[in-house]
Amino acid sequence: MSIQATESAWLADVRPPARKLVLLYMADRHNGQNGLLNPGIAKIAAACGLTPSQVRRHLQALKADGLLSVTANANGGRPGQTPHYCLHLTGSTDAQEGAHGCARGVAPMRETGSAHATQTGKNRNEPESNRKYTLKPALVCPDDVPESVWADFLTIRKAKRAPMTATALQSIQREADKAGISIADALATCCERGWQSFKAEWAAPTRPSARRFPAAENFAAKDYGTGGLI
Repeated sequence: MSIQATESAWLADVRPPARKLVLLYMADRHNGQNGLLNPGIAKIAAACGLTPSQVRRHLQALKADGLLSVTANANGGRPGQTPHYCLHLTGSTDAQEGAHGCARGVAPMRETGSAHATQTGKNRNEPESNRKYTLKPALVCPDDVPESVWADFLTIRKAKRAPMTATALQSIQREADKAGISIADALATCCERGWQSFKAEWAAPTRPSARRFPAAENFAAKDYGTGGLI
């Protein structure tokens, strides 16, 4: 077992996970003293929980990436014998000394940035979906709004799953101007009433409707006709 080779395998940028697992197993079985590495396909498959065909496919991919090479069979290259492999990782005996002649025609991993960051030319082209993008900064509290009101309003927006955006804040500012109040008062009203936004008409005072009574009748003006004796 080579601790340096195992550490380098952990740092290698290898995908998919099953291929990384095969590389880790090979690094774990690597003899750091003499560079010997000759596990059989069946043994690798059993250790990694893969089928022999999957192991062969991942070994071919690791060879194509320059991380692994096959130098010879265990008994002088006779057919049917277990192959000898050679690792090309920073820190392995093979990569440092070229043990067993495996440095010929194989591109070792190159260091990029730090002594611990290694990758091959193929893995350096990371897929677009794996790239990290810079997140936009969160909105800061407006100068004329108390911090406590702003915090309460953001809590309401979060509870209603409505992220606070610059567009939403501008809309509230316009409605506050229509209502003739400051944005601080508009947000305070939202907090008091549990609103996630603000409309000018929502804050308009409501006038109680006047109760209508029937008009009094003018009995004196009515003509009841000539009455008879009772």
